[in-house]
Amino acid sequence: QNLTEVPDAVSECIHLTKLDMGANKLSSLPESISQLKALRILFLTGNHFKEVPKVFAKMPDLRMISLMRNQISVLDCNDLPKNVQWLIMTDNQITEVKSIGRLTKLRKCMFSHNQISSISEDIKSCESLQMIRLANNKFTSIPENLFLAPNLSWIALSGNSVTRKIVEGIAKQNRCPPVDYSTLEFGKHL
Repeated sequence: QNLTEVPDAVSECIHLTKLDMGANKLSSLPESISQLKALRILFLTGNHFKEVPKVFAKMPDLRMISLMRNQISVLDCNDLPKNVQWLIMTDNQITEVKSIGRLTKLRKCMFSHNQISSISEDIKSCESLQMIRLANNKFTSIPENLFLAPNLSWIALSGNSVTRKIVEGIAKQNRCPPVDYSTLEFGKHL
């Protein structure tokens, strides 16, 4: 804990398949980490990253990456390995996701609790994408281009203003009284 840089010895663990360096003070990764050819899973949750480490692009066998709870504002998928299957970017400050369509093997994508308001149309190239979590972002309308991803079967949009609009629209159609969300309590019935 409290590491500000990755120890040199880590890059010598060439048979390592999973590495969890969460809850530290890392803001970058050394180029030498790309020597971990067997590495499939990398957790960097709760660090100080402001951008995706560019060394990821040199790690084609990484399958699961977590940069949850960092300070990333722009996610450029060109900096990620093309074959990544799980991408966990929850609790950052992401406002923009670039080139997500190049991640054709991506299956699970978690972008909840960011500042995202749109998804680029190239998401239709994510032919393996099954689930995307976009809860608690800045969506004001349903991103219709999500429906272009051929295998997408699960979308989470709760906590966006678009979901409130949908609920209020249904309530109006059914002549239900409006819901005051600020008064709702967990475990209580309406």
